[in-house]
Amino acid sequence: EEAENDGGIDLQDGELIRSAIEFNDLDVDDILTHRVDVVAIDMDNPKEDIAKIFFDTGFSRLPVYQGTIDQIIGFISYKDFTHYVANGKSSLEEIISPVVFITPNMKISKLLTLLQQKKCH
Repeated sequence: EEAENDGGIDLQDGELIRSAIEFNDLDVDDILTHRVDVVAIDMDNPKEDIAKIFFDTGFSRLPVYQGTIDQIIGFISYKDFTHYVANGKSSLEEIISPVVFITPNMKISKLLTLLQQKKCH
């Protein structure tokens, strides 16, 4: 703010710098979707139910669980799911991708680096 007031940087650059500093201060807990709000699919759901969940939510990826939502085994993408349906694959397991498990107190900047290293997004 001082640099903005003195004319050293413009308002837009000042906002960008503030946002970057605030980003580094955030923990995962500040942005995560809490468990009760998570939309996920059961491994045993029929294809029609899974398609409806994708359609109703508009999400491009959904976590997959086995038994209870506390037992996340991976996620599926809408793109992979459409290929799965079109190609008549017999098991949803064929298209499940692994998830990255993290702690709520991890810094967002560290999470971003981790996801980049694991080629997730």
